[in-house]
Amino acid sequence: RLATAIDEIAPASRSVGDATQAPADSLPAFPAPGLPASKLPPLRVVGQVSQTYIVAESPDGMYLIDQHAAHERVTYERLMAQRGAGGFDRQNLLIPQTLELPPAAQALLLSNAEALEEWGFAIEDFGMHLKIRAVPAGLRDSTLDGALLEVADHLHGRGGSTPNDWREAMLTTLACHSSIRAGQTLSPEEMRQLIVQLEQCQAPRTCPHGRPTMILLTTSQLERQFGRIK
Repeated sequence: RLATAIDEIAPASRSVGDATQAPADSLPAFPAPGLPASKLPPLRVVGQVSQTYIVAESPDGMYLIDQHAAHERVTYERLMAQRGAGGFDRQNLLIPQTLELPPAAQALLLSNAEALEEWGFAIEDFGMHLKIRAVPAGLRDSTLDGALLEVADHLHGRGGSTPNDWREAMLTTLACHSSIRAGQTLSPEEMRQLIVQLEQCQAPRTCPHGRPTMILLTTSQLERQFGRIK
């Protein structure tokens, strides 16, 4: 089942620690009561470029925001909150999915099925395939096979050898495969909700992989490009 884009951005009924949403017609200049002060300037959504970048105006100039990287950051911090609260939200599939992965990856996943249950997965042996009965809430159907291949890589030790390395690799993988993608059209409301949630993140300017979520074109840069100033 593919969730709608707005449900992926603001899954109010399934997530832990979601920010209280602002009215749709305006973005808050100050955080709502009980929320941390924003680490970003006030942002006003203008539109979307190439179905990948959100254009937003601020007192500093114009921001271009990578929608996938930004949603990765929001999802990563939501997953960290769930992990700290004792467990992940889980989505039981009405119709279990079957996947055929490389035999070594399938064997590794099945031998660690109990550990993966703590992360929201329920997998079973199904002959030459894996049967998937449950996944972490928000994980996209279209990226399930890629997510499980990355999980198998982590189990093989490619994500690091310590428990902290494993936890970080799993959080990053789940955040990546649960987030909106480049090339996905967002409505103005979806863009505003994503910005509102990004404003409440602890580290809103980078995604979990370390890429920037946004770049700034200052007013002076724009004026210089248009020959208004030298």
